[in-house]
Amino acid sequence: MRAGYDYSILDPVWKIIQKFPGIPRVKSFLWILCKRKLITNVERSNRHFTICSRCAVCGFVSEDIEHIFKFCPPARQVWSELIVPEKLHDFLSLGISEWICANLGGACSFARYVENWILVFGYTLWNFWLHRNDFTFSNAPGNFGNICDRTKAMVASLDRSTRLLRPFRPAHGGAAIG
Repeated sequence: MRAGYDYSILDPVWKIIQKFPGIPRVKSFLWILCKRKLITNVERSNRHFTICSRCAVCGFVSEDIEHIFKFCPPARQVWSELIVPEKLHDFLSLGISEWICANLGGACSFARYVENWILVFGYTLWNFWLHRNDFTFSNAPGNFGNICDRTKAMVASLDRSTRLLRPFRPAHGGAAIG
């Protein structure tokens, strides 16, 4: 194959992520997350950018991808609000790629509220990352309580914009002008 060939199109995970109906920035973020390429404190410590691999939010000894998005207390709190209680353990026990594919792949059996779940899941992950970065690098207060509110606003905004962008279809027998 040629050197410039894009191998990501062959990846089944990418086929699921590329169907994410949200903004492209979040789609790219999901791909980077799935490939485990986010720079967490563990990775920053491995690269000698910092001497501390602790979670800035809760103080846990090792801030890796699983910790940020699944096990950090604010993340656990958000997921416990969004996931059926009996399925929370199964939801959190999947590997990152499987976890993302299971939740973006269509029918999700974990969610309490299924409407727009793909968007809710993707935007919740994105908002975790934004809040984590604000807290880690700006010493901003960690108000993780508004992650759900911010996610709902992003989903509603996208829903409104997609309704506005739908092509106009005149009533049966009518003609479109333009």
